[in-house]
Amino acid sequence: MIFLINAVDKVNKLAEQLEILKAPVCLAGRLYVANIFLWAGLKMLCNWYTTLYLFQSKHSIPFLNHEIAAILVTFSSIALSLLLALFSYTRVAAAGLFTLNLIGVTRLSSITEPELYMQCIWGVILLILIVKSDEFTKLENIVKKIRDL
Repeated sequence: MIFLINAVDKVNKLAEQLEILKAPVCLAGRLYVANIFLWAGLKMLCNWYTTLYLFQSKHSIPFLNHEIAAILVTFSSIALSLLLALFSYTRVAAAGLFTLNLIGVTRLSSITEPELYMQCIWGVILLILIVKSDEFTKLENIVKKIRDL
């Protein structure tokens, strides 16, 4: 029994020591996912005719015209990733990107296993940001936590 109590104490001490990494790790996750979706949105925008073709043939979304779907997904990818990167409306931005990610996974017919894994990783990061964003929403809180290191 004493062994178990000592093990729990060691785990608690380790968790307290790792607490200082929470803000930088959350910041890295936020910027990583924002970067992924921003570049995807910009790529869709730069190759607009290809984007329209793909939404018409491969990425069709039920009950939406392919042109409207392409506009919504492109705009949402760019706008929500910028909001996420700029620390504004974190939960809204993360929830929107999570929804885009979920739609992308479910609507893609030819997704490979590595692509599916990456989509799952992005989804988990976004879920963490949705659940824990109150601690890391404001830029000044992140700067303060990093400064305290």
